[in-house]
Amino acid sequence: MKFSPKTTKGFTLIELLIVIAIIGILASVMIPRFNVVRAKAVDANIRSSMSVLTEAGELYLDDNGDYEGWCSKSDIIRSLEEAAARSTNSASNYKCYDGVTGFAASVPLKVQNQVATSSGTDYLCVEARTSPGLFDNDLTPGAINCN
Repeated sequence: MKFSPKTTKGFTLIELLIVIAIIGILASVMIPRFNVVRAKAVDANIRSSMSVLTEAGELYLDDNGDYEGWCSKSDIIRSLEEAAARSTNSASNYKCYDGVTGFAASVPLKVQNQVATSSGTDYLCVEARTSPGLFDNDLTPGAINCN
């Protein structure tokens, strides 16, 4: 009687189930990290948009001699609405105040607690002649500076 070795091709059901389980575990660990990275990318985009507002303010000052009316310009409003919508899904969740000597605008960020916060919400604030900065308090009504 001849004994022929049994040749099998492919994977067994157990091997396939183990691979699927490993992939599932890896996915469950990695997906939350991807969400944090995505939120940080949104914040980077907001920072970029807000830094352009400082330059826009200086151009407005050159054209008008002061900052009054800067917050009511349609392109400034549109930029702030877009940044707020990316952060909170609400285009109206921004603040902007202007006066003769300056302006200040703030938008909440998507990733929170980057600053030691008392309010629990981090804001990106931009004002005349400065780079955008992180703050843990929103602008007070009528303020033309971020502190």
